[in-house]
Amino acid sequence: MRNIVIGGLVLGALVVAGCNEKPSGGEATPAASGSATVTAAAASASAMPAAAKPEPEKKAKAEGPKDHKARAKAIEEAFASQDAKKISALYAEDAVIKSMGAPDVKGREAIEKHAQRMFAAFKDGKMTHGRVFEKDKHTVVIESVFTGTNTTDAPEMGIPKATNKPVGFAVVSWYEVGDDGLIKEEHRYHDDPTLLGQLVPDKKNPVRELLTAPHAGTSSYESKSAKDEKEAKDAKEKAELAKAVETEKKNVEVEKKLMSEQNAGKIAEVLKLMAEDIVYVDFTQDKDAKGKKAFDELLHKYLTAFPDLKVKSTAEFAAGDFVVEEFEYTGTHKGPLGGVKATNKPINLHQLEIDEFKDGKFVKSWAWGNNAELYSQIGLGAEEKKGEKKDEKKEEKKGEKK
Repeated sequence: MRNIVIGGLVLGALVVAGCNEKPSGGEATPAASGSATVTAAAASASAMPAAAKPEPEKKAKAEGPKDHKARAKAIEEAFASQDAKKISALYAEDAVIKSMGAPDVKGREAIEKHAQRMFAAFKDGKMTHGRVFEKDKHTVVIESVFTGTNTTDAPEMGIPKATNKPVGFAVVSWYEVGDDGLIKEEHRYHDDPTLLGQLVPDKKNPVRELLTAPHAGTSSYESKSAKDEKEAKDAKEKAELAKAVETEKKNVEVEKKLMSEQNAGKIAEVLKLMAEDIVYVDFTQDKDAKGKKAFDELLHKYLTAFPDLKVKSTAEFAAGDFVVEEFEYTGTHKGPLGGVKATNKPINLHQLEIDEFKDGKFVKSWAWGNNAELYSQIGLGAEEKKGEKKDEKKEEKKGEKK
């Protein structure tokens, strides 16, 4: 069922001693011997209280939101205020953002600069959070929608000239959080071609329409498997928890079975795990696949392009009727993919998927990836640039003949 699809100030004290004063009137007092002077100065100094050294200023320990719902709200508020520093303050000093299909963003300072560039390109950009899936106090997955208007040139983002057009696309992040509430690592998924396609529409390569709000609401779900049965207040709660844990366990087993069957090429067995009215929402595609037949067609599209495609889970957890999973795909581009001919190049792609189950079957799935990761690996961008250069040379020759 798997498809491919950011020194303290030191103060010192100076003590000056040994000033000989002449008394008013009368004769001058004879000078004391050198040793006597030193002894007197030492005695005087020992009698004086030692100068108090100022204590170094203590930095307040940075802390983040104490729970995931507050964290989702804090991220949203930081974006709404267009405050890059406020965004970076939610991350640990040595945090890393791994955006699929893009270079890692390492460290709080780099995260702040990354946010500044984004706000420069989308001055009204904001992130509205959707559903929240909690594994435990250290792991959470938060869905979001990014909206904004591109008003500035941003060549580093693939936007050579400002378009003054709006965007609205889906984002999902897998967060790992420290005991201090600060984000240690974020795995961020969103589709760059969708963003660019919304700014510069191409009828030959349609992308998903603008999203203006979370696509599936803002509900929160917690993993029951991570809970301790000691938390149950009575026998009834204990029984309910045990039942919920068993359901989550079975859903994870179905997920693993699907991967095993797909890797073995047993697509008929894969389809048996789907509800008849399965809905597959792949945010790298322009529309949803609705029903078994549509899903089967989408799956075969990718298996034709990558006949040796294999998928493995890199992280997972269940939360109620949902399983949240990160995947890694490997394969070789041996067949046509849309209008792109086989390149025989290897791929290594990443995806996050949230699957909903009912009675042991998949009823709906949401998938996030970045087709820019795929395009760069099969050399699609490079081929397009070569084509553009050839067209430019043709135009130059035409001009010379004229």
